[in-house]
Amino acid sequence: MMANPKAQPPEILRQCHMSGVQDAAANMLRFVFAPNADNGATGLLTPDLAAKLPGKDIWVVNCKSTVAQLVALPDMRAPDDLPERVEKLMRQNLATLISLARKAGKLVSGFTKTETALKSGTVQTWITNQIRASIMGET
Repeated sequence: MMANPKAQPPEILRQCHMSGVQDAAANMLRFVFAPNADNGATGLLTPDLAAKLPGKDIWVVNCKSTVAQLVALPDMRAPDDLPERVEKLMRQNLATLISLARKAGKLVSGFTKTETALKSGTVQTWITNQIRASIMGET
């Protein structure tokens, strides 16, 4: 009997370094220690959102306050602005994904196109950003 080629392998659980909570890797943040070129010692803690960098890793719950707690640990060589760096990287990744979706024709914008897509039932995900017209100089 052949295995189902579309079957998903079981998801690997990771344990949060701070809380001990176990969760899927997709729901957590991975950090690695950058190699120190000077003497080969462990370098600074670096975010690895793609989970592809080599080296000893640490996983934490995807939460800014948890990353801040990680930075505060005395034995952790981490930059003070690590939570902000992670947030910036996540925003950049989101912008990239939105751009790819737009280029693939999977993203609509504008009132008329959105209304048409909603009425046709082709919408799978809806992202909205509302700005008051008065802020935009319209009344």
